[in-house]
Amino acid sequence: MTQVHVLDAGVLFSDWDKRHPNAEFVTTEDVLAEVLNSRSGRRAESLMAAGRLRVDSPDLSVLEEVTRRADEVGDSSSLSRTDLGLIAVALCIHRNMPGATLVSTDLAVLNTASHLGVRVLDPMKRLKRRIEWVYVCPACGNKERMAPPDMACNVCGTKVRRRAAKRSTI
Repeated sequence: MTQVHVLDAGVLFSDWDKRHPNAEFVTTEDVLAEVLNSRSGRRAESLMAAGRLRVDSPDLSVLEEVTRRADEVGDSSSLSRTDLGLIAVALCIHRNMPGATLVSTDLAVLNTASHLGVRVLDPMKRLKRRIEWVYVCPACGNKERMAPPDMACNVCGTKVRRRAAKRSTI
C-alpha cells in the first residue's frame, strides 16, 4: 500500500520528498501559494507532473471541527487559515486512510493534528510531547483555556502569555 503524506510548506521547501520515492503527497492550494521561491516551486510542479503530489481542499465541516479543537488545546493563536485548512485535509484523509501522515515543521500544526488523532511527523524531530495550552495574565494571574480576543486579559486587559497546562507523550 502506498504511503500518503500531507505536506506543509516547510516540507516543500526542503528535499524531504526525495527520501520517500514511493510515497504519494497531498497539500492545499494555500500551502502551494506559500512556496514562492523558484526551486521549491519547481519541485512542487515536478511532483504534480509526476502524479505524486495532488492538491485537496478542506471540507468546511471538518475545518470547523479543526478550528474548535485548536481553540480547545490552545493552539488557535498560533495557527493561520492555511494551517487549519491543511490539518482539515489531513483529518479527512486520515479518516479514509488511517496510515496517512501529516508532515510539518510547524509545532502548532503537529500538536493540533495529533490531538485530532492524525498521525504526525516532524522531519526536524523537535516534537516530543502533545501539549494543551492555557493563557495566563502576568499582571492579575487570570487563566483562560482559550485565547482571548486580541490576546488581552478578560479581567485587566494586560497581554496574556501562553503556558503549557498539560503534556502527554505522542
